[in-house]
Amino acid sequence: MTTTIGRALGESEAAAALLAEADRAIDEFKAANPGLEGKTAVFAPREGTRTAVFIDESAASVTLLRRLGLTTPDELVSLPGEQTFGATFISADIAIVGLYTEDARSAFLAMPLVAGLSVTTDERLVPIDISLGAALQTPNPVSIQYLLSELGPQLAAAAG
Repeated sequence: MTTTIGRALGESEAAAALLAEADRAIDEFKAANPGLEGKTAVFAPREGTRTAVFIDESAASVTLLRRLGLTTPDELVSLPGEQTFGATFISADIAIVGLYTEDARSAFLAMPLVAGLSVTTDERLVPIDISLGAALQTPNPVSIQYLLSELGPQLAAAAG
């Protein structure tokens, strides 16, 4: 997309530079955080009482997490979408959950199912706000540095 927009604006070189800078930032982050390699992670934005789980390998968020060394738990890939909520938090080493208001965050973390899971008690659940959620859902060369600086340390801490 960045290449196409750059070409349309007559800024192909600038677009290529943005892509190269984002790739370099990802590579540097990955090298500085080897503890992420091989861990499983899911991104699960929550809206009201519904939780979406991004497991499709073509999703931009899944692609970015994969580039950081994280993978989708095998147990989730084969499940129908409506049945992945509980499995998401049981099978993932790291669960990134979009909780976009303070009330949503408090209510979610107070749910007995969530509060009792090892991903929560072991501090491997990473609640994120709406800004990080939007950036992770549709990462692009401009938002990569923001994601790595804001979400990166939380992922590294959750990975142990």
